[in-house]
Amino acid sequence: MTTATKYAEFAAREAHGVSPTYERLARAVSRDEQVLALLGTLPPIKRQPNLLFGVVQFLGGPVEDPAAFHDYTVENWPAIEAEMRTRATQTNEAGRCAP
Repeated sequence: MTTATKYAEFAAREAHGVSPTYERLARAVSRDEQVLALLGTLPPIKRQPNLLFGVVQFLGGPVEDPAAFHDYTVENWPAIEAEMRTRATQTNEAGRCAP
């Protein structure tokens, strides 16, 4: 599955009806050749939408406007890439509740 497909499916299956912001961003990234090329430099496990969006927010980047998100991501890719390579997401209930 391509990274573009993963982002499009994330928008449709996981973010739709739950997070309009992440749905909008995921759809935009799925069509953004420049951001997809940057994501392609990461190992497949590190190309997750939640990880990208979380790292951009962690670094103080914009997530409400896809165009601003694109510009921030491209301009700050070295810092984003470094964080994405060292961080992970925990999205299962058991893992979040473990002591």
